[in-house]
Amino acid sequence: MSRFVYLLQGSSQRVLGLANLIPHNSKLITLTYDRDIPAEVVHWSTQLFAPGSTWAEGRNLLLSEALRETFDYCIFLDDDAEIVKGNFQLFQNLLLKHRPEIGLPLCDVIKHTHRYDSGLVIQRPVALDQIVQAYSYKTALEQIAIPFITDFDQIGWWVSCEINQFIILSQYSETTIQFNDFEIRNSNHGWVGGEADEVVSLYKAGEAKEVRKAARNYIVETFGPQQSIGNSLFHNPRKPLQKYGLKHLEAFSQICESFQERNYRKSLKICKNQALLLLNQMHVMVSNNRNIIKMKIR
Repeated sequence: MSRFVYLLQGSSQRVLGLANLIPHNSKLITLTYDRDIPAEVVHWSTQLFAPGSTWAEGRNLLLSEALRETFDYCIFLDDDAEIVKGNFQLFQNLLLKHRPEIGLPLCDVIKHTHRYDSGLVIQRPVALDQIVQAYSYKTALEQIAIPFITDFDQIGWWVSCEINQFIILSQYSETTIQFNDFEIRNSNHGWVGGEADEVVSLYKAGEAKEVRKAARNYIVETFGPQQSIGNSLFHNPRKPLQKYGLKHLEAFSQICESFQERNYRKSLKICKNQALLLLNQMHVMVSNNRNIIKMKIR
């Protein structure tokens, strides 16, 4: 049994670079879609080569390989993940301490869109990014959130991401933890004009409206009509999206700077955003506080 199995996929060059950051006390399985990595170079458990595979196909192949044995957690990892704060050993320690069914780092897209609480070390996610995800062995065997759906890869590679996010928010909301002290940045999406840089890849970004429509249709056809769930594909448009926004002191500082620069329009915009934020936070406190773990406040 392996306590941790890392499932890393991407281009051969980037996989080689990231493989060195994986803790030595864990197992690593890699998959490349552009070129195979020679056996004499591979210093980890297993290297798979799936030429032209999509993001979802690659993850599913890695998962099948991981499930040949038992583990505490399998950790999916894209090759463009860059650690901003913490390390994978910290991530492992947090997973073993809190034992979530699904564990997530704080990703830059979540941080920069203010969809996390900077006053908390751990919290329930209100949105998520798939760049790094940890699944318990039990969750992997349930086959609900994973394996990833590949039916719509011809439309866009992130249809499967939207479906995965909705399932986590709806089915695993109480057993998923986001660790805000472990930060990941998406350093290089690699998309040019909606297509991947490597011509051998089938990865496609897809149009947002078409992607979300396909994901919603799949969920309704598979699981039946869905209730409104905040920040998800079925978010109630009459309610504000859950965001935490700038801290008020940061906003006040920006307002002062704008006044000094005589940029009054920017000052008014910040004031308006802060007023909307206060209303949003009141709504969050009343109806969405289940998403926040009331512990370990900084």
